[in-house]
Amino acid sequence: MSVAPSAVELIEQQDYNKALKLCNTKIHKGINANYFKTLKGYCLMKLKKPNEGLDIAVEIKVTKPTNPELCKYLAMIYMEGGQYSEATNILEDTYTMNPEDEDIGQDLFFAYVRENKLLKQQNHALLLYKNFEKEIYALWAVETMYLIKLSIKNFETKILDIAYLLLLKVMKHPDFDMDKKFVMLYLKVLKKQGNYNEALEFIESK
Repeated sequence: MSVAPSAVELIEQQDYNKALKLCNTKIHKGINANYFKTLKGYCLMKLKKPNEGLDIAVEIKVTKPTNPELCKYLAMIYMEGGQYSEATNILEDTYTMNPEDEDIGQDLFFAYVRENKLLKQQNHALLLYKNFEKEIYALWAVETMYLIKLSIKNFETKILDIAYLLLLKVMKHPDFDMDKKFVMLYLKVLKKQGNYNEALEFIESK
């Protein structure tokens, strides 16, 4: 016997009308009302009813929710409505309360990217690297440091030294696998440092 899809599964399938109907049923029965109200709000945004969706977001936000999945969809409502700062604030609060939630941590990083908050983007990538020890987060940090150096005139040169040392640390990971993206990033940092000899040696060694 097949199991009926959950509201989240219906949303992931982009069947927003069915998801909305299921949310209304759950809300009417008093089952986890704020959670399903939030999902309902997201569905309404996707069904081109932004005023209704954002009204729900405001109602839920004042309750100061802590459930990571609820907060993720709450932030997504604000993103759909173009209110990126509100979404970022929600994700910041949520990750502070749930630092073990890697998905929320990733969402917050991309929220900073969306708002072009480079310094916060860099610091958060370093925090993700510290918390989860995955090389991808170190590379996000290095890429951000490189962008900071390009974007902010007279920014301290030391940031590239940190980026370089971080890349060296990544290369020492037991499961490190050097791909084209890493090579390009490594060479970009060396070039920006003016470290042409090492860049040439690196190219010749490959």
